[in-house]
Amino acid sequence: MTLLETIEPHLTLETPWKKKAWEKLKEMGLPTKKWDPFKYVSLKGLVEGEFVPVAPSFPKGEGTLSLSEAMLKYGALLQKSYAEALEGEKSPFALLNQAFAEEGQFLYVPPGKKLELEWEFVLDGGLRAPKIEIFVGKGAELSLNWKCVGKEAYFYNPSLQISLDEGARAKIDRHNEHHSEAYAMETLRAKLKRDAHLSFFIFSKGAKSERHDLEASLVGENAEVDLKGLSLPGGKDEIHQFITVKHVAPNARSHQHFKTAVMDQGRASFEGKIYVEKEAQQTEAYQLNNNLLLSPKGKAMSKPNLEIFADDVKASHGATVAQPKKEELFYLMTRGLSESQAKWHLARGFCKELADGERVDRFLKRSGE
Repeated sequence: MTLLETIEPHLTLETPWKKKAWEKLKEMGLPTKKWDPFKYVSLKGLVEGEFVPVAPSFPKGEGTLSLSEAMLKYGALLQKSYAEALEGEKSPFALLNQAFAEEGQFLYVPPGKKLELEWEFVLDGGLRAPKIEIFVGKGAELSLNWKCVGKEAYFYNPSLQISLDEGARAKIDRHNEHHSEAYAMETLRAKLKRDAHLSFFIFSKGAKSERHDLEASLVGENAEVDLKGLSLPGGKDEIHQFITVKHVAPNARSHQHFKTAVMDQGRASFEGKIYVEKEAQQTEAYQLNNNLLLSPKGKAMSKPNLEIFADDVKASHGATVAQPKKEELFYLMTRGLSESQAKWHLARGFCKELADGERVDRFLKRSGE
């Protein structure tokens, strides 16, 4: 059986948006390596796998409701979000989440309020497709630390929708420790209104195949988004980043910076796009992807893109794929370090720009370990 054949008996298409999402997915099909956005992603074991659906559990906290509870209290808001999520959605895994998710988490921060939360999810088998909806009201602030830890093979297919009202601010720190036999296909869709600010960071050690599809739309003037990520794939783990920033309104700013240190036979890819519409004058948009290969068997691919239709724009993109510099290795080795120790120190310095040393040290291996 294929993945979709395994899932279909468990579907309950009782709402129009779930039914429409499933119909779109069936028409589209699951991706193959012939699809350009999935060219480097290992999918065979997932598409042909039989992952039995498991109901996800969610941490409780201030401002949180289940989606079924939220539908009773904020029905119009949620239904609008669901409809917008389907419109123009091209990701098969986002559609799969929309069609399948039986339950989810709703988080609302009222206007002018501040909220700090910590979530931890433990994943231990099956298919889990949590749907998470976050709404931050006018002038409100949210700080969310969200950690995932895997215990055995599974398919993790979460979808996170974030809506920031005027002047709202959100800081989200994602930390993934997926199992080496797991598949993780994660979707983020964010919409920022006037003067809103989103800071999003994701740390990942990789998985059998881990992919982040992140898209931020700046629909209000003077909105700002800061997207960063650090990945440390080792063994035969993979990590893939697919990033899109859409500048719709004028005077908005975006920053992307993603780094990967590849160990052993790890694989990584980055594809980023900055899209600036004609009306989005005085946009500032920057994108940077850096990859450090710590093993001759490791691989990293990078594809930055710009599509600009406005005249008054400051934008740039850049990418590097490199091994540790020989002169830097030589300098450290003359100070008494072995080659593996020297590489470790250089890699640690490479990573520290985006993450603290304690988090990096847990996963950054010395060569040969």
